[in-house]
Amino acid sequence: MTINIKTHINRYWWVWAIVAGLALRLPVFLLRPLWGDEITSHMTAFYAESIGHLVEIVRVSPHPPLSSFLMRFWTHVAGLEQMVIRLPSIIIGISSIWGIYYFSKKLFRENRVAYIATTILTTISILHIQYSIEAKSYIPLFWIGLISFYIFLQIIKTAKWNIWWVTILGLVNLIAIYTRYE
Repeated sequence: MTINIKTHINRYWWVWAIVAGLALRLPVFLLRPLWGDEITSHMTAFYAESIGHLVEIVRVSPHPPLSSFLMRFWTHVAGLEQMVIRLPSIIIGISSIWGIYYFSKKLFRENRVAYIATTILTTISILHIQYSIEAKSYIPLFWIGLISFYIFLQIIKTAKWNIWWVTILGLVNLIAIYTRYE
């Protein structure tokens, strides 16, 4: 049994895109210190005396409530170390490279160059790299946007307004609103 290397490279090239994405993000993730806004939002979430106190803070804060509540949970479970605080963002950022690959492959089914270019551009995008290592809600919103657009395309593709798909789309968009509304 022989293994055709060219076939494997053609079939699994997106794995190399993810590895490249990780290689581009990891040095910045490990070396760049937390900055003001990251520190403020995470300390607020961590040191709020109770959920009620956090609700009061979020009500007057320009930051979205969902990210504050999720960060409160995450920091109480995992701690306040720099890499731990940023870990969800880098995981979501790296997985969004696969997400953009999958979505663009469905969207540009016949045009292989288009979905490969989309994946590579996401992998090397300076903004995507920056937001992938930042402990804020930008990169989760990117993922939620991909999911929302994918569901919307499923609704259009079936040419029927199935109540379940529309409800799921509404819920995903509601999560997006509460993730980042500035």
